[in-house]
Amino acid sequence: MKLIVTGGLGFIGSHYINEVIQDKSKKIYSFDFENYASNQEQLKKFKKFKNFFHKKINICNFNSLRKNFNIIKPDIVINFAAETHVDNSILFSKRFIDSNIIGTFNLLECSRLFLKKKKNNKFK
Repeated sequence: MKLIVTGGLGFIGSHYINEVIQDKSKKIYSFDFENYASNQEQLKKFKKFKNFFHKKINICNFNSLRKNFNIIKPDIVINFAAETHVDNSILFSKRFIDSNIIGTFNLLECSRLFLKKKKNNKFK
């Protein structure tokens, strides 16, 4: 099973990966923009596992997302990528709109296009 986990180095995403990484039947593809909220220590820890793969990807970049969807051919996409710090939402509101709205739309659109091509409709 192939999982794409966005925000894989964030607080919630990295804890999720920590829970599923022991299952060798799952290949985990972490996408993270690697900003101030990313935990590089978790990345070092996860890289020790052969079923873990990481890409520095901004979910606002539709072309990069779509390309990676088509290469990986995931079974499941789990989105933990988000801007969450309230103080930053006031100072940098465009980042929040881009990540939380445009980025989420890009993931949904990539999923829709991927599902349209995939013959196995168990994609989640």
